[in-house]
Formats: sequence, C-alpha cells, structure tokens
Amino acid sequence: MEIENHDIEVYPLHQAVRNKSINSISFMLNDPDLEPELERQDQHGATPIMVACEHGHLDLCQVLADKGCDINLVDKAGKTCLWWAADKGHLDIVKWLIAKSFNQVNAIDSKFSESALNRACINENWDIVKYLLRSCRKNINVNNPDFDGMTALMYAAENGIVSVVEKLIKMNADIHVKDQDKETAILLASSHGHPKVMDMLVKAGANLNDTCKYGECVVQRAHRSGNAERLSDAVQKHVLNTNL
Repeated sequence: MEIENHDIEVYPLHQAVRNKSINSISFMLNDPDLEPELERQDQHGATPIMVACEHGHLDLCQVLADKGCDINLVDKAGKTCLWWAADKGHLDIVKWLIAKSFNQVNAIDSKFSESALNRACINENWDIVKYLLRSCRKNINVNNPDFDGMTALMYAAENGIVSVVEKLIKMNADIHVKDQDKETAILLASSHGHPKVMDMLVKAGANLNDTCKYGECVVQRAHRSGNAERLSDAVQKHVLNTNL
C-alpha cells in the first residue's frame, strides 16, 4: 500500500494507524466530528482497520472494530483485512479476524487473482496457511488459481510442506491442475526433490505421465534438476513397471 505525501492531511486516521500514533488515534476516535474517518477509504480504497491489519497492529484492530470499523470491507483492488494480514504474516490478526466472523475468506485481488490463502502460500507463511485450512475448512476455496495458475497445493508441493499437502488432498484440492507453464503439483515436487510429497500425490492419483511446457515428465524433471536420487518410492515403482 503506497504512501503518498498528502496522506497525513487527507487521511489523518490512516496515517496515525500506520505509524501507531496512539495519542493522535485516541484524539480522533473521541472526537464526534471525526467519526466518518472510521469508514473512510483512501485513494486505494483501504480503511483504517485495513491499514492496522497490514502493519500488524492487533491492538488497534480491536479498538477500531469496537468503534465500528467494518472488518469485511474490500478495497479497490479487491483486498481485505484478511488478505493483508495473511500477506504480511500476522497470524494473531488472522486468528482475530476469523474469530470475529470475517466473511470474505475467498476474496481475491483484481490484479493477480490472489486470495488470502494464495498470499500466505506465496510468502511461505505456512502457519497461517494451516490455520486457514483448519478454521475455514467448510468454505475456503483451496483451488483458486493465482495469476500464474498456481494453487495452494502447487505452492505447498513445490516447497515440500508435507502437512499442508496432506490437508489439501483431504480437502479435495485438484491434484491435476496445471499452471501457465503446464506444471502440476507432482512436477513441482519432483523438480524440487520432495519424495514424501510425491508419494502422497501418487497415492491420490497424480498422473506421472503429465508433461510441462518443455515436454518433461516427472522422472525427466527430477533428472534435469539434479534430484533423480530423491525420486519417491512410488515414482520409482512406476518407472520399473513401465520398463518391464
């Protein structure tokens, strides 16, 4: 969220929250004439409570919510309080928002098509990913593809996060989806040498014959990336059976 020089004059509460200027915030929150500032959106569509979520100020989030700030508003780019907290790695704020019945879990930004779950995965905030999957399991969209076509499962497979891959498979994440480079979760796991993830994906039905845009399958990708010795048991068994 870019800060312009005139923010402090045009959006005083936003700036005070950003800088955690307690005295200024207290003054504005107790001035009836400044009550409209609570819901005021800046040039990006952000409200003061979004700024607090972005900068990790849980105490200010609580104060602003108690004063009437709506935690479910969306800015001009489609970003929410949860999106910013997940993006910046503020697990405490993520937990607080979910506990406050936040209802925009699947909101995506208009530029990169990223949800809060996508952002947490991209920035490797795996504690937040695990919490979102656990606490929002009934309504979270685990298959939202970002601008590059990457899903939460693909990011988890690429990074070898076994517990997240396991959870996503149980939540019926699409194991066959391909990104813009025709990469699948198992191709990414193979490329980065994550045998446990490969075994889980094979067991779930991943296609070992899928190829990326360069025409490489799982085995070829592992060899090219120097991870041939880390091919999973399930993949090696497939190769053996294919060669019989």
